[in-house]
Parts: sequence; C-alpha cells; structure tokens
Amino acid sequence: MKKIVFIILSSLMMSSCTDMDLIPESNLSPENFFKSEEDATAAVYGTYSVFTDNDIYNQFWEVLQSQGTDDCEWSGGRTTTNLDKNALDKFEYDGNTNLVYSVWIKHYVAVNRSNFAIENISNMGNDQIKDDAKKRLIGEAKFLRALAYFNLVRVYGGVPLVLKQTTSLDGLEVPRNTVDECYEQIISDLQEAKSVLPAIDQLPEGYLGRATKGSASAMLAKVYLTREDYQNVVKETSEVMQMGYKLWDNYADNFDVEKENGQESIFEIQFKRNTPGVSGSNYNGYYRPPFVNINGWVGYGDDPVTRNHYECYEEGDLRRDINVRLYTKEEYPNMSSNYEFPCYVNKFQDPSPLAV
Repeated sequence: MKKIVFIILSSLMMSSCTDMDLIPESNLSPENFFKSEEDATAAVYGTYSVFTDNDIYNQFWEVLQSQGTDDCEWSGGRTTTNLDKNALDKFEYDGNTNLVYSVWIKHYVAVNRSNFAIENISNMGNDQIKDDAKKRLIGEAKFLRALAYFNLVRVYGGVPLVLKQTTSLDGLEVPRNTVDECYEQIISDLQEAKSVLPAIDQLPEGYLGRATKGSASAMLAKVYLTREDYQNVVKETSEVMQMGYKLWDNYADNFDVEKENGQESIFEIQFKRNTPGVSGSNYNGYYRPPFVNINGWVGYGDDPVTRNHYECYEEGDLRRDINVRLYTKEEYPNMSSNYEFPCYVNKFQDPSPLAV
C-alpha cells in the first residue's frame, strides 16, 4: 500500500515540473480572449443579448413609453400591483422609480458592451481576423450602440455620451451631452455601420437576425424623421425600398410567429421559442388579458387599451382587430365583472404548445 501511495505522490511531484503559466479559463481578459473571428463574434452577440432583457425589448421599454399615454390606462376594474407601472400611469414617477432607472441602466450596459467589442475587435491583428469580418463586426457593434443611444435620447433627453469601454471605477461621473451632440453620434455610428454591413442578399451563413445595411439605413431614416430632416428621410427610405424588402399582403402576417424575420422584417430582436425551459419573449403573455389562458399561461394584461384608443380607428380599418381586441363576457365567463372596457393589445400571441 505504501508503494502505491509513493508512486502516486511521485507522479504528482513530477507533474509539478511542467509549465504552469496557464491562462485561467474562468477569468479571461480581453488580451487572452480576442484571438479569432469566433471570439469577436461572441463579443458582439453579448451586446445583442442585452436588448432581450426585461428592461428593454422584453417588456419594460414598452411600459416606459406607453403607460403614461392616452392609449392605455389602469382603470375601470383593470389593476396592477406593480407600483412602478402605477406610478407611470398616474404621472407620479421620478428618477427613483425603478423602471425609469433600470431602463436607463440596461441601455448603458448595451453601450458598454458595444464599446468593449468595438475597441477590442479594432485591436485584433490580420492574423486573427480577416479585414472584412473585422469591419462588419465593428459595424454591428456601432449599430447597436446607436440603437441604445437613440432610445435613451428620445426618452431622457441629452444623455452622457460614453464612447470608451468602462474598465475601472474612476471617471464614472460623466456629464450629460446635449441632444444635438447625441444625435450627431447616433448618425455617425449608423452611417459607418451602413457602409460596412451586408445587404440582405449578401448575408453570411448564420447571419439571420443581425444588423444589415438595410437595418442601418432604416434606422437612419427614423432618426432623420425624429429630427425633421425630411430630405434625408426620403433619401434613406428610397434606398431601403430598393433593397428587396416587401410588404405582406396580409397586415396580420407581421405579428405571426411562424413568419418572423420575414419579407417585411428589417431588424428584429431575436427570442427562442418552443424550447423546454426557455420562455421566449414575454410579450406572448405581457399583453394577453389575465382571464385568457393559453397552454397553462394566463396573461399579465399590461398596457390595457383605452376606449379613446379603440375608437381612434376609422370605420372599416382592418388593422384595428389585429392590433387590439375588445373581449366579451360571453366569450370569457371567467372575466371579472368589474371590467368596464375589457380591451387589450391583440398582437404577439403565440398559441404553440411550448410557449411557456
């Protein structure tokens, strides 16, 4: 027995003579990580993923925009226990309201990840990544940074422009830039992205769902429209119309989960559905009324539609019953009798078996 132990110990002692100057895989630094196109792509994917967060395109960005408008209101028996949503609904929010703060924070996470990708991919050598892939990935990161800042400036006004990755706790108190300065940066990022991103007929394999030349051009058009620069709106939209996108014959197809990333789609945030343990987009239940159960999942009934919004549609407008739905007690006997006007958003429903 002693001999066996001795042999094992000897083996361990001999192995200690090997080179132990190893890179810890659990704590990779940028210098150790950015070695290939796959590494650079993974960094950009990390930026895309932020936009799927609940605080952005998976729920609360919509609350922040809509809850205080005449289009939706918690009233007439429709209530929520979420204090932040009530604060927005009743104009009682301030800088300490969690949703106001968390949406701001999460957008800056996207900005920082964009900066991280831009800086480190820019430093990669030609032996690590091909020049066209390098430019394209930087273009994607700049498109995403522009998207984050476009959201921020429209909601919060002039915001701090942070264009370098945050690597320490020093210098975190950054003053606000002006609205004009923010838009100048957004336009600059989008123009650069547009110049290097692929068109929809030139997409690399596996590229679906990522930013394209059309995405950048369409976003530029939206930015110019916001700025009332109509000459450039016409220029960008005319270019987009020549890129191969087509309108659906049926308006409802825009919201059919089986037709996502379809012919009318210019850019979509990607969610995974029909996978056990993966919920996909929360919008599937976010808008759905709490008395409607689909595959064991009742809705949250958020952004409850007002009578004012419902009646804004002109007679014969076929979009109304696709966008919103006025439910009845006859259809859903389990509906609370307290609901005075049970109207809810009707889009983004997913009746598939694993939509939970």
